[in-house]
Amino acid sequence: MNISKNAVFNEIIHLHGKGVSHVDIAKELKSKYSEISIGHEVLRKFVSGFLQIADLNADNSNIFKSIKESKGFLTYELKGDHNIASLDELIEYFEIDTNVYEVAGDWIANSWGSNRQVKAKFRKKQELILPPKDYELLKDRINKNPFIFKTKKQDHQMWLVLGCIHVPFENKILINAILNLIQDNKKNIHGIILNGDFLDLRSLSEYDKDKVGMDGITLGYEYQKGLELMLKIKKAFGKEYDRIKKVFIYGNHEARYFKHIDKVLNSRYGNALASPTEALRMEELGYQVQPNDKDGYVLLGNSLEVYHGIYYGANPAKDHLTKKPNRSAMFNHSHRVAYHSNGNHEAFNIGWLGDQNSKAFSYSSRFQKQAWQNAFGVVHIDSLGNHYVNTVKCHEKGFFFDGKSY
Repeated sequence: MNISKNAVFNEIIHLHGKGVSHVDIAKELKSKYSEISIGHEVLRKFVSGFLQIADLNADNSNIFKSIKESKGFLTYELKGDHNIASLDELIEYFEIDTNVYEVAGDWIANSWGSNRQVKAKFRKKQELILPPKDYELLKDRINKNPFIFKTKKQDHQMWLVLGCIHVPFENKILINAILNLIQDNKKNIHGIILNGDFLDLRSLSEYDKDKVGMDGITLGYEYQKGLELMLKIKKAFGKEYDRIKKVFIYGNHEARYFKHIDKVLNSRYGNALASPTEALRMEELGYQVQPNDKDGYVLLGNSLEVYHGIYYGANPAKDHLTKKPNRSAMFNHSHRVAYHSNGNHEAFNIGWLGDQNSKAFSYSSRFQKQAWQNAFGVVHIDSLGNHYVNTVKCHEKGFFFDGKSY
């Protein structure tokens, strides 16, 4: 059966009116009309030429518009002979409801001759996870006393210390392996410490304040992914979860919340911006929270202080122990693995659990990142309060612990 030219022309006009691109119109025609024997690229050029000649609308005869949905994102594009040159004008043109949608990354504005291209990606705004409490109440906890965990006679404690996970830019392979380790050892683990920079909070970073963020990385998204990992940890412990001691220490990345909310212009939020403590439901999940990223710590046994860390440098383990030589220390912060002893006490730098290949860490050079090491800490405290530390070094896809490969 011979196809009608008018049928093809009408189909092109119909699809173009729906915002379908020239490439996709050509694909649709090839799929619908088996009689079309010319190649795809020739057909695409024909479609493009036909639409330029066919005066579809006196006002926008040479304008291509497109709305595409993929993986929760909506991409709006306008291309051709038009006067739209800004993101605000694009939003107005497509009548995008900014109460519902927000920009999810860089937007594009190009021009060549009389033609322009404007393109932007949007996603639905994230709602706050929980109604926040009074910010000042949380801030007052900065000066609270450290958490101290002592052993009793004939007692033994095993603690898991995970730091610098940087959700949502964590090394997902290693995190899944650690969740398997928890499942295998949940009856032996006494407590878990999330030792700062659990969240990256790139969305509140001062370094990126004048830039459009990475695609889809909003504060709500970071909080949601953080909560999802907290719930996975709970699931891994199973019935042992309520027995387990759980501590969350703020790192300098969580402290971005305080820096952000303290600024004069941001004070307008009042108590409407959820803190990491609230968004991750720490109270509901049974965590003791230490929000002092610089001075807060947990004391395990007689002399092992666990805190996020302050110093970088060539040997941060030595620097931390030099500043406080009368107690041993375990920290993350520098993303390195290192050890230093002064004879009586020790410092353990236990690495990090982020994804080094993520573009979120492009602020550091490849030379700096060569010194970073994925790792975490396992601490045993005996009945006398002595500590025994195992820094578990990880390779790209796993690690060994207690004779088993994860």
